[in-house]
Amino acid sequence: MLVADGAKSSSYDLLSPFLRGIDLRHLRYALMAAQLRSFNKAAASLNIKPATLSQHISFLEGQFATPLFRRSPRGVVPTDAGEVLLASARRVLNEMEGLYEKTRAVSQGRAGAVAIGFVTSISAGNLRSSLIGFHDEYPEIHLRGIEDDRYRLFTKLDSGSVDALIISGSAELADTQSLNLWSERMFVALPSAHPLASRERIYWSDLHGETFVAPKTTADDIEAMVRTRLAQPGKEPQIIITEVSRETVLGVVGMGRAITLVSAGSLGMTIDGVAIRQLFDGTGPHLLSFSAYWRDDNRNQALSTFLHFLRDRYSLAPPRD
Repeated sequence: MLVADGAKSSSYDLLSPFLRGIDLRHLRYALMAAQLRSFNKAAASLNIKPATLSQHISFLEGQFATPLFRRSPRGVVPTDAGEVLLASARRVLNEMEGLYEKTRAVSQGRAGAVAIGFVTSISAGNLRSSLIGFHDEYPEIHLRGIEDDRYRLFTKLDSGSVDALIISGSAELADTQSLNLWSERMFVALPSAHPLASRERIYWSDLHGETFVAPKTTADDIEAMVRTRLAQPGKEPQIIITEVSRETVLGVVGMGRAITLVSAGSLGMTIDGVAIRQLFDGTGPHLLSFSAYWRDDNRNQALSTFLHFLRDRYSLAPPRD
């Protein structure tokens, strides 16, 4: 109920259930009358009859059981109770206007949030540039990044806790759509003292007999590439999969224990004792392709905006150095 709170201050609750008859129109009429100090001028500005505006003001005064304006031949002036009402009315109308704009922005995909799952690093590369470029163009859309191994990300996509995945290679996922994105050059991270570190180019054939280490998040990609190119009859390449982070794996490499593979997205990381060299195969630089995946039934308009951005700016983009 809109009542005075104590004898020394006036506090009113405009959301009281006792004020169900009040709507935003009543508040706008009161504010216009207070601004112009005249019911007649306010009515003319609102394109209504003076009697109509006066009736609405009288309705408000009846609801609050107190005069909100002092009338005189020179016009109208808000009473103390009227000033309290008007202050609250301004706040309510501003909040409603903001709510309308935010709701429209979300419905049109200009605001909201998108949860993106990924397995690669975002210290460099196309994924990083995509996220930065999208934020610059759509600052009211919050991008929430979720890094995990691909199987956990598939589960999160299926449950709806992730809106889209940006992952390397290809995947067979039910009830999803996909978008081919960029390709990134692959690199070998090896100890600085390794004999191959003196070369600018390293070929797959140079890596026979090496021990590879991979973080679990990117282990599938690394294992698939290594086994496809280095497996020999009766001799499988040695691959160590660990639960530690990508940065920790590079630290292990720097200790001289193993080597690993990284994409261009990891080039922003520098680890003492680690040399990173570009990887080549028989046809040129070894490339790793990336795609976006999302569910058919996802109705997040902010996701649609993000996907449109990817199509427009980065779909089938050339590989980055």
